[in-house]
Amino acid sequence: MKKIIIFFIGIMTFYGCNKSFLEEIPADFISTENYFRNQDDAVAAVDAVYSSFINGEEHRYYVIADLMGEAMTTRSQTTGSGNGLGDYDNSLLLYNSGNPGVQWKLYYAVINRANWVLKYVGEMDESKFDDSTLQDRVLGEAYFLRGLSYFTLVRFFGGVPLRVKAIETISDAESMARNTDAEVYDQVIADLTEAINLLPQGSSYSGDDIGRASKGAAKALLAKVYLQRGSLSGNNGITGERLIAQSTDFQQAADYCQAVIDDNEYELVACKDLWSFDKVENNSEIIYTIQHSAGVTYMDYLSYYLNLPNSDLVGGSYGSMQSSLDFYKSFSDNDIRKSVIFYTQYVLNGDTITYDMDDPANDGYYYDTPAIAKYYVNTVNNASDEIILRYADVLLMKAEALNEVNTGPTSEAYNAINQVRNRAGLANLQAGLTYTQFKDSVYIERQKEFVMEGQAWFDGQRYFSYFQEIQAKWSGYGDTGFHFGPYETVSLEDPRDRLLPITQSILDADELLIQNEGY
Repeated sequence: MKKIIIFFIGIMTFYGCNKSFLEEIPADFISTENYFRNQDDAVAAVDAVYSSFINGEEHRYYVIADLMGEAMTTRSQTTGSGNGLGDYDNSLLLYNSGNPGVQWKLYYAVINRANWVLKYVGEMDESKFDDSTLQDRVLGEAYFLRGLSYFTLVRFFGGVPLRVKAIETISDAESMARNTDAEVYDQVIADLTEAINLLPQGSSYSGDDIGRASKGAAKALLAKVYLQRGSLSGNNGITGERLIAQSTDFQQAADYCQAVIDDNEYELVACKDLWSFDKVENNSEIIYTIQHSAGVTYMDYLSYYLNLPNSDLVGGSYGSMQSSLDFYKSFSDNDIRKSVIFYTQYVLNGDTITYDMDDPANDGYYYDTPAIAKYYVNTVNNASDEIILRYADVLLMKAEALNEVNTGPTSEAYNAINQVRNRAGLANLQAGLTYTQFKDSVYIERQKEFVMEGQAWFDGQRYFSYFQEIQAKWSGYGDTGFHFGPYETVSLEDPRDRLLPITQSILDADELLIQNEGY
């Protein structure tokens, strides 16, 4: 799908409205008779939904999801200046940068465009489609993208307003109160179930259609939805209205993971094909990504944050994010991922600079800890795809879900996690682990496998007590003179640190919205 031209069409052009948190309503109504004339129009409309994810601000998702975890840090976080990005209480990430508000607006833009597709493509006569399955596919893509958007919102903010109809008039954009977590999760499950029914297998795509949402992507995402909802339980410290876990959630998660496995469409690939400078995008491990094309989109902003300033890797002075020292040290030397996902050597003014963990003051390396190599780009305005779902995630979700279902690991659970470990060059996980030991082992494996892939904060919410423990352990470096991790000890609070705050400008625009507890 990288070469698809996203048409600027009137039906997707909007202006702001100060009465709506969406900031989008249609400037002109274009009827189905005027616009949705044939299948090309339907495809162009759903392409515009995909394009909503690409606005030059998508790197902010990773700034939230990964910097709020314990594996990543920034130089501002390590100076003790009171703006540590890993400390929710003092975070510039939350209060000054407006990152949560950017995410809110981005996902509601996707939702509104998806709603237009679902209404008007759904109303098109079948005779307008040369391919009898194309109408279903377009609708399935819209259901998937809307489900993905609401799932991201409910994990970041909790219950949010549910808009499932196209906004066509000013009155359609009136303020709405927040729906409950349970209602949002029900909507996500309904959307993804419908997507599974309508979408084709990923292997059916070819040429420019590679990268579209598929049946496998909807199954994998639905597994993640059930896994996350299952964690909203008393066992995870959840109380009140957010206590919505269902007794079948973890079994459902395991079943949908198994369904993806049984489709035989995906497999683990070599680590270098995922993350090295010569990575292979849209490889057989990839289930769903947000596609980026050279010279068109701006995922390279994230590369600028991660890469080494003034080096051959980025050619500028923008870098500010690196791994924490404890995270880097948690990798054994025989873990293949260690040599692939960390920058430990680069060229500066013709000299080779090598990171030395034991002598960071004199090694010449820009940071005191290694940078992450996952989003390297070697040309101006080139951009890596954003991986949303891949097969390793399915395997680790299966291991986690089976451990929950059986209150302890089964042979199937071990097999699933060991596939990921073995791909990384590691031996099988120790046998005979307890429920808690195995659960923590899955968390550690996910941390290493998915660093800077937008999973850390969501994973931490499922493992909140362990998340608290590691955050505290891997912070509090104080005035050591080195930028190894957060200056102050990070202490996560419950319930404040379960959800992000809603940005004040969004609250001001919608008088019915209520702030999350603790902010």
